[in-house]
Amino acid sequence: MEIKVSNNFPRNNEEQKELIESFSTYSELFHECNFNNYTLNFINRNLDIDSLIKNKSSALRKLNVANYNLLLFCKICAEELQSTISVKNGLKEKCDGWLNIIRSGNSFHTLSYAQTIIDTLNRHDFPFIDNLFSKKYVVIKNAFVGLESKYKSLYKLCIYLNEKHLYDVLERIFNILQEDTQSFHFVERVEVAKMQFELSGLSSFNVFPLISLTVHNDKNEFAKDLSDFPLINKLRKLIQDLKPVNMNSDMAIRIGNHMNLYQGYRNYKNFLRLINSLDEVYDPQYQYALIRK
Repeated sequence: MEIKVSNNFPRNNEEQKELIESFSTYSELFHECNFNNYTLNFINRNLDIDSLIKNKSSALRKLNVANYNLLLFCKICAEELQSTISVKNGLKEKCDGWLNIIRSGNSFHTLSYAQTIIDTLNRHDFPFIDNLFSKKYVVIKNAFVGLESKYKSLYKLCIYLNEKHLYDVLERIFNILQEDTQSFHFVERVEVAKMQFELSGLSSFNVFPLISLTVHNDKNEFAKDLSDFPLINKLRKLIQDLKPVNMNSDMAIRIGNHMNLYQGYRNYKNFLRLINSLDEVYDPQYQYALIRK
């Protein structure tokens, strides 16, 4: 069946939420929608939201502590750097900005500050990594690497589409999930890109998936053979005739013209990359898409 083209788009995130919640299968599949940084979240109604939030909050608290300690280490490095007043003032400004974001309760947005600070230190030949890996400070790196496995190993199945196909494809995906209860058992949530991003730097639909599914893998049933996971094949068949679009394939495995798959969270992986620890957690043989066995 041909995918329909939509020319009438929701004007804002609330209208987008209302449209998706109006799909006939929605109430059977998901809890009420909630908003994330860049997405609308639709959580499997078979899961207990309170337990899900509690478990995720526990992992994020540990990650936030690691993030804060990395900031403190960067401040020490910035103070030790022998450079011009303007460079040191610039580093101080970035450290202050990083701290303000942590205090606001959303450490997700600190990556760009960390990137700028560490790049500046490296550009001025400061031994950032050597110091971080030293006996005195390696505990900071280990806090990132040692994050609990469930947070690092969940699967993200990302679908990249032209916006005009989004809502028809999404409704068909919901229909597939309703029919394939065995596959839906593994789906923790479906996320849909917001009409309006909070950060303009990530507003391009060409590099941000319009739809993503988070799939848990507690007993490894999902990962035995990705090609045999029924849901992937059904989704691939659903969108195979659509014109290919650009995808963000960094740290991901391409599984079709419109889909890729990876484990963990990109933001977490980017922090690991900043501190030269990505290959301690994820396998370079698979472009760091999959966790090391």
